[in-house]
Amino acid sequence: MKWLKEITGKSNLTLSKDAEQYLLSRGITQRDIYFWEIGYGDEEVSLYVPKAKDKILIPVKNAYGDWITIIFHNIVGSPKYERLPMVKLTHQLFGLDMAKRHIVAEEFAIVVEGLFDVVAMHRVGFTNTVSCFGNLLKEYQIARLLRYTEKAVLLFDNDAAGRNGVKESLRIAERVGLNCRPIFLGTYKDPDLNIRKDKSYIMRLKEVLRGDIKI
Repeated sequence: MKWLKEITGKSNLTLSKDAEQYLLSRGITQRDIYFWEIGYGDEEVSLYVPKAKDKILIPVKNAYGDWITIIFHNIVGSPKYERLPMVKLTHQLFGLDMAKRHIVAEEFAIVVEGLFDVVAMHRVGFTNTVSCFGNLLKEYQIARLLRYTEKAVLLFDNDAAGRNGVKESLRIAERVGLNCRPIFLGTYKDPDLNIRKDKSYIMRLKEVLRGDIKI
C-alpha cells in the first residue's frame, strides 16, 4: 500500500478481527481489500495518524492513482466517516483512477453516492462507476468527468435525500454540459445493499442501462 508506506513506513496492514468481520458482513472480499488498498488503523498507524485508530482506512486517489487523502470509516459509533483535511472532496471522484478507461470504453459513467457502492459495483462488473462522496454531483466533479465522457447515469440512494440530490445534480449537470439520466432501481436503499441482497439486481441493472444509455 503505497499511501500507507509514505505515512508510516509500513507496506501492509493486518485487519483486526472486528474490522475483518465487519468487511465480510459488507460483502468486501480479499480482492477488494487488495484492489482498493483498504486498511485498518491499528496501534502503530494511530501513532502517525491518531484519528485513524480502530477505523477502516480507505485511500482516495486522483485520476492518476496518486493518493490525496484518506477516509476513516467508523465500524461503530459516529460520525460514520471522517477524513484527513487535505483536499476538498467536492473536487474529487472516488474510483476515477480505476474507472476512467472503462468510462471511455463504455462512453458513459455511473455515479453513486458511497465508497462501498463503488467497491460493490466494480466487483460485479460495473467498472465505469465512481462516487461523488454524497448525494450531490458538483460542478468540479462534473468537470473531471467531462475529460472522459459527456454522459452519466446517476444511481443515487433510493431515499428522499438521494432523490433530492438527483434533482439538484441534474440542474448542475445541465448547466455545465454533462448529459445525465437518473436511475432508481431495487428494493434496498443503495447499490451496495441491492447487490448483496437481491440476486436479480445485477441483471435488471444491466437491462435498464442498455435501455437508458442513449441519453
